[in-house]
Amino acid sequence: MKNKNPTVFVVAGMHRTGSSALARGLLSLGVELGDNLLGPSESENPRGYWEDVDLIFLSDKVLAALGRRWESVTPLLERDFSAAEYSDLVDEAATLITEKMAGSRFWGFKNPRTGPLIPFWRHVFQALDVQVKYLVTVRNPINVARSLTARDHLSPGYSYALWTSYYLDTLRNLKDEVSVFISYENLMTQPEYELRRMADVLDIPWDDGVADSVRDYAKNFISDDLTHHHFDVPALKADIANFSQTLNLYELLGPLCEGTGSVLSPDLNIEIENISRSWRRQGRLLTIVVQQESGFEQRMAQHKSEI
Repeated sequence: MKNKNPTVFVVAGMHRTGSSALARGLLSLGVELGDNLLGPSESENPRGYWEDVDLIFLSDKVLAALGRRWESVTPLLERDFSAAEYSDLVDEAATLITEKMAGSRFWGFKNPRTGPLIPFWRHVFQALDVQVKYLVTVRNPINVARSLTARDHLSPGYSYALWTSYYLDTLRNLKDEVSVFISYENLMTQPEYELRRMADVLDIPWDDGVADSVRDYAKNFISDDLTHHHFDVPALKADIANFSQTLNLYELLGPLCEGTGSVLSPDLNIEIENISRSWRRQGRLLTIVVQQESGFEQRMAQHKSEI
């Protein structure tokens, strides 16, 4: 008999960090993703996003209620989700998740908006009384910045600010939560090893059927053509558009992507808070960066009109 309260696996990596490839890897491990998935994009994700359409719309509704969008760099704090008006959205999300995971033992979803919205989802999962485990993809921020510039016409400086804010929000939200961090670069070069490490950390059963499915994923899904930007850490350090906090945070995340632990340590949480405090002191600079990026909507509209 299948468990009435399945384990929910949440992929919380930001845009352009390999979260789609990781979500497809979860499917290889026997985690169900549902059947209402966003279709592939020939120009951006030809092998699919592996992202539930209904949850995209719901996440956008939550962001709109917060006065934010996916590319907002202002930190989201736990108290931002305490207003009474979010109760209806929590109820809507709980109903939606209940329907989608019905009959599943392992069910999951991927959405790049999720990291900063974990406080909202925590309320949802508490209402459902399910066990939740998080997977966070991490990619060299210079490659994320180049990808966002190519796809969304975001400036490199703004892209670095977005990367930094996203991961600081995500790490702060993951305190005491079961989580595993996956390097995009490692997933591309050693997918079988990374999926086995994920399975071990998250207690996903591994048998011959799963091993065969993972081998097929590594052979037929993962390929060099998934990666279009190949800058290394020295290039990140040399990029004048970079922030010192971005580099410090990326260096902190590196060991997490090699680890076998499942909960962030107290010492690590102190390091995260120190970087976060330093980042908040950049508020005036971030305001300037945001102002420089004020033409985002116009540039995107022009870009879409040219497609």
